[in-house]
Amino acid sequence: MKSGVLITEALYGDNTDGQGLVNHIVSLGWRLNGARVALIGAGGAARGVILPLIEAGIAHLTIANRTLSKATALVTELSAASAAIHEQQIETCRTADLNGKFDIIINATSIGLSADTLPLSDTLNGDYAYDMMYGRTLPFLQHFSARGAQISDGYGMLIGQAALSFERWTGHTIDVAQATETLHSR
Repeated sequence: MKSGVLITEALYGDNTDGQGLVNHIVSLGWRLNGARVALIGAGGAARGVILPLIEAGIAHLTIANRTLSKATALVTELSAASAAIHEQQIETCRTADLNGKFDIIINATSIGLSADTLPLSDTLNGDYAYDMMYGRTLPFLQHFSARGAQISDGYGMLIGQAALSFERWTGHTIDVAQATETLHSR
């Protein structure tokens, strides 16, 4: 306190990754409303997209992680912070135990940075597969493409979240489709 004036500071945090992902999935024509979604990974990338996916109207979310306790802890933590997550039907499992049919399967792990592959069940299928990684051939996408799924990497998510951040900082919007076309032509 200086000269009788109380100075307060507030911090504000925002993450545009999740909305960037949702916007990109919608632009691809993939239906989120009522969708059964599998999200592989329980780290920071997964944390940032769960609430936007739920707000987009998904019907069911399964979070798979190599370590089941990490996926369960993530759901518990987020459920305590958000009524929307608390009310959503969310299941957790180990990545190797993820199986069945999903509308969309999203890889939120960093495995695409290495030559390793995810331990995916032969009974895991999806209409669409999305890998948040981009910029190289991704085994996750190759796996689901071979099974007939439509696929996308995370390049559109990157551009989408950057456009949202730019708008929040400057108040100016970016035409994401035009930006994507311009960047792809380089």
